[in-house]
Amino acid sequence: MTDNDGAYTLTINADDDDNGTEILLTLRGEQFLHVIDLDTFRMTADNRMTQDLQLSQSPPMPGLGGGAGCCLLLFALVFVSTLLKTVAGLATPRGRAAFQGFREPNYHECPECNASIVQHQLVVHFITEHDYDPVEAGEATGLVLRKSWFTGED
Repeated sequence: MTDNDGAYTLTINADDDDNGTEILLTLRGEQFLHVIDLDTFRMTADNRMTQDLQLSQSPPMPGLGGGAGCCLLLFALVFVSTLLKTVAGLATPRGRAAFQGFREPNYHECPECNASIVQHQLVVHFITEHDYDPVEAGEATGLVLRKSWFTGED
């Protein structure tokens, strides 16, 4: 039996035949020897024998259950978040196209005619629409693209 302070009380009824009997109490791996001495018992005022047992062990360390549970909860949250983002992305046509690897092309403004041209068509545009030779078309495309790479610098 345990009281509010965590102290155990063990009550043993003993007769005259049990006088001198050794009791070995094992508690959390520690052993305590107690000898039933009825002569000493009869001389006490309250007819009780008290033996104070102190465990030399420290309390057991908390298990890994809390840490493992927290880790599993974290992985579950990341998994659910990833799953929801994937489902939400696949719900729109643009999201499905991005999931398949399609990217929106970059558009740039032509410095000659101010038309909006797809990046991979700039050289062709300079050659066919503005009669640039291939080297000049490549240099002009480089100037346009360089402006997009280094914003604010020419």
